Amino acid sequence: MVRLKLYSHIMISLRLPFSIVDRIDFSSFLEVTIFIDKNVDILDFSEVSSHDFQKNGSYVVYKNSQKYIFTHVDFISQDEITRWISSAGKKVMYDFSFVDGNKSHCLLLRLGCALYSFDYFRSDRTTKEVPLILVTSIDSAIQDTLAKITALTLARDFVNLPPNAKSPKQYRAMIEALPWKNTSIQSYDDKALRDMGCGLITAVAAGGSDGAQAIILKSKDSQQIDQVFVGK
Repeated sequence: MVRLKLYSHIMISLRLPFSIVDRIDFSSFLEVTIFIDKNVDILDFSEVSSHDFQKNGSYVVYKNSQKYIFTHVDFISQDEITRWISSAGKKVMYDFSFVDGNKSHCLLLRLGCALYSFDYFRSDRTTKEVPLILVTSIDSAIQDTLAKITALTLARDFVNLPPNAKSPKQYRAMIEALPWKNTSIQSYDDKALRDMGCGLITAVAAGGSDGAQAIILKSKDSQQIDQVFVGK
């Protein structure tokens, strides 16, 4: 019988797979990807406006030891975004300042999904550089998109945690430790569930050392529609 080492120190937290700013000095980056949604005149890159992105894909320029990649948001697939990211080096920035409105929010969501990596067991996790994203302003729409990316990242982290780092008690502790806003949280251990007469869930969990665990999250927003998620 193989016994897995139990990881007791892993705590999943809210995070983004990138940093986001509304102003930055380009000179410190080795690679800059500039997204555009129309042919525009860009200072120092006059040739970009005449490039046929639909026919020839991205346009790459090397200047002052830096690599600039120009790409049109209408002609890039999710697979291409993922391939770029997998081949990108260090000190990478993605410039959204030439993309308007809803397209930038959609692109940000796509990029956030592509940049995801599960690195909780990496020794260099705390020192690893993350890409930087430049936007024209961090408005409420951007904040909403960032919240969605954070939620997706959290869900993927929980899915990717191995069983020996996600026992029922550990999972419950990680959920309880999250910075819930406008939400009440009520937890129940195995004894509490038995006392409440929840025989089915406690019977299913009887084979494990942690017993049954349950959490109820309630929104304090009176306009929030009730949603129920059941899992095992």
